[in-house]
This record gives sequence, C-alpha cells and structure tokens, in this order.
Amino acid sequence: MAVIRLVVVGGGIIGLCTAHFARRLGAEVTVVESATCGAGCSYGNAGWICPGDSAPLPAPGVVGTALRSLLDPDAPLHLHPTPAWEYLSWLARFWRRCNRRDQLLGMAALGALNRRTLTLYDELAAEGIGFEMHRTGLLHAHLDAAAASRALERDRSLAPDGYRMPDRVVTGSEVRELEPALGPAVAAAYLVEEERHVRPDTVTRALATGLVRAGALLVEHTPARGAVIRAGRLVAITTDRGPVDCDRAVVAVGAQTARWLRPLRVRLPMLAGKGYSFTVPLARAPQRAIDLVDTRIACSPMSCGVRLAGTMEIGRVGPGPEARRIAAMILGSRRFLADWPVDFDAQAALRRDAWAGLRPMTADGLPVLDAVPKASGLYVATGHAMEGMILGPASGEAMAEFAVTGRRPQVLWPFSLERFI
Repeated sequence: MAVIRLVVVGGGIIGLCTAHFARRLGAEVTVVESATCGAGCSYGNAGWICPGDSAPLPAPGVVGTALRSLLDPDAPLHLHPTPAWEYLSWLARFWRRCNRRDQLLGMAALGALNRRTLTLYDELAAEGIGFEMHRTGLLHAHLDAAAASRALERDRSLAPDGYRMPDRVVTGSEVRELEPALGPAVAAAYLVEEERHVRPDTVTRALATGLVRAGALLVEHTPARGAVIRAGRLVAITTDRGPVDCDRAVVAVGAQTARWLRPLRVRLPMLAGKGYSFTVPLARAPQRAIDLVDTRIACSPMSCGVRLAGTMEIGRVGPGPEARRIAAMILGSRRFLADWPVDFDAQAALRRDAWAGLRPMTADGLPVLDAVPKASGLYVATGHAMEGMILGPASGEAMAEFAVTGRRPQVLWPFSLERFI
C-alpha cells in the first residue's frame, strides 16, 4: 500500500496534533506554517485541560449579555457594532443557537470528542513529548456563595458519566485553606480534581520537536495560499516557496480558515474572537488553576508566572493587545487574588508580556472537522474557539484517521461542514 503524503496547513495545536497522529499512522507528513509553529492563538491561552467543563459559547442568557455589552466596551464578552453582512449573518446564526436544546446537544458532541482527552495527554507524555502539565485540578471561585452552590449543582448535572465532582462548596475560612492565594472577597469555591492545565507553548514546541524527530517536515515562515484541485481531486498545496505535492491535506489555520476556503466556494460562518492574556508577579501564587467566575477570567500558575486569560471581543477587532481591555481584566482579577502588586497596571502588563490572539469562532460554537465538498483529499479542522488545548489531541487523532484512511470516525459526525450548507 502506497504511503499517504499529507500536508497539514497550520502549525497551531490542532494542526500539530493532526500531524503527530498522522505520522503515527504511517503518513509522510509536511506541516506548512505562515509564522512559527505554536505562535498563534495556541500560544497565550490559559492552557486548561478540563473536558468536564467543555461547552459551546452559545447558551441561554448569552444574547442578553451580548446586547448589554454593546454599551460596555469593558464587558468580558463585547460585541463591536460592525455594519457588515458577514458579521450580522453570523450573529443571527449565533443567537438562534442560544437555547437549552442546542447547548445540551453541543455539550454532548464535545463530551464524546473529549472522552479520550486526558488519556491522550498521558499518551503524549509517555511517548516522550515533554511539556509542562499540572494535575492540580480546577478551582471555581465565586464572590457569592449562593451562586457557587447553583453553579456546582448545574456542573454536577452536566458532568460526563464517571467524572468525579465535589459534593459541596467550601465557604469562609475554608476557601483560604483550600487556596491561600484567594482574597477575602471570595465567598465560596469548589475544586474539580480531575482537571488539569498545561503551559501551551511547551505543548506546541514539544509536538513540533517530536514531529521532526519522527521524520516529518516542518516548513515555517511560509504562507500556504491555496489548494490545487484537478478533476475534483487535491494534488498540491501552493505556498510562497512553491507547490507542495500531496495526496491529502488538512487545513487548520484557525480564524483564517473561512477566507482560505472561499476560493473553493465553501462558505464557513466563522469570525475571529479576540482574547487576551498576561502574567502577573504575585507574591503568593495559586497552587492550581482558578476560574474567576464572576469576571470570566482564567488564572493558571505556570513556570513563566501566573497567567490571567480571558475576554472575548467579536466584530471589528485588530491585532495586538489594548490597554483598556487589560485594565478591565486587572480590575476584575484584583477582587479575587490576594497580594496583588500595587504597581502592576495595564501599562506594566503591556511592558511585561501582554498578548492577544484571534480565536476561530463558528456561529454554533462547535468545531468544523470534515472533508471539503468537491475537493477529494482536502479536509478542514477549525473552529475550536477557546478550547483548542482541550480538544486538540482528540481532534487531531480523529482527523488523522479520517485523512489518512478515508474513514470518518463516528465522533466527528456532529462537526460536519454540511450543517452550514
């Protein structure tokens, strides 16, 4: 049987995981990346690996939150008024999904995809793909004890079968005993011990290194421009360094995927959602990842410092972090975390390492993991929004099987392109 020549377009977490598992299946793999592998949206996120907390963004109540954000540019979720058909059409599709039925269906689909997430991270580590991973759980911190109890009850009802959840929230002094880095304003918390977090750049760097060691070719700083289709079949990917001949290709270029597919007459309702992160030098670093629930900010202790990540801007967004959004994150985080440095403000964060990335946001909040119609051999893997690190290994394993063998794994059916056609 001939060896499959596979090109993966995009060197983020999704592309690198796809390439890793395709190489494991015996494919001849080339990764084409416009910048440096792992330098895009995969780089600066919170690194949470929390399959029990995986859910699409559209949900009951989100429409009201989004509409209120139009008047509040500092809101964690902010819609920029943008008079463009693509944007308005995306919003209409998104709002139709903000209901309980679609939320539960989406969670079920993500839950099935996530079933192997923790196992796959363990397998990567066992294979010698060395990266920074913390198995200290995820702590949900609330400013209101009653809200914490309601959240735990909801999370317990939605948790996957067999997922260990706490029986109760802790309050008062128990909160500080559980996590001394939390300040006195935190009224209640609960810890989900099974969940983990990673330092994202160590994961992508280790995957890239492992691919080279396994004989794959990494072509960095080389934009891929399009697919060459002859008689309905993919024969090459065009790049700024010339064409790369191949039998199959997986396009995993994040927020750029919709534009990349447009010449193939594939319309993908996807926008870029801008997220932020920075590290803060806390004298008392948290012992584990913390969900600062009321502000929708993720806090993750890493070897590079305590990373705070969050916010979502949709609409007219540009590159690079903005001081106003970082200032809002700092204001919210200071309510939760003790010993905040008195001289650490937005300008200090910008000077230090503040980062912004563009997340690929589909209108229904679910990834697209499918073959491209009328282009045999071409596949697409995108739309993971804020969950690339969680879903990366599982998406990569399934997409590698699909692209290399031609057989679609059952777990991929909810993530088809056809749902938008």
